[in-house]
Amino acid sequence: MKHLLAVYGTLREGHGNNRLLRNSKLLGTQKVPGFKMYSLGGFPAINKVDDDSSIEIEVYEVTSSNELKDIYRLEGYTGKRDAEGNWYDTTDVKTDFGTAEVFYFKGSLEGTRSLVEDGVWKRQW
Repeated sequence: MKHLLAVYGTLREGHGNNRLLRNSKLLGTQKVPGFKMYSLGGFPAINKVDDDSSIEIEVYEVTSSNELKDIYRLEGYTGKRDAEGNWYDTTDVKTDFGTAEVFYFKGSLEGTRSLVEDGVWKRQW
């Protein structure tokens, strides 16, 4: 199994949930367009947008199905796109390393949460 995963929040290097990617290979960091990031307090969420907004992601090569399942569980994702039980859903983003899956919040966050203007999640403590 080889799966590219794009992460932008607490799964990033230096954050607590990055431990779930301990057996995965960090391929690199880059900005991707088409998303806005909002702070939900201790973690971020992103919405898809049709403008020039972008977020910073880290791209990981995940080779363990158990690791991927643990990440899906953390994100409230059933493993199936558009499933009714998903808290986050996924979409594909083109990266310098290939097409990667990224989690996004299904509902609108605009006006209800604090915008992370530069699209870069930083430690919140």
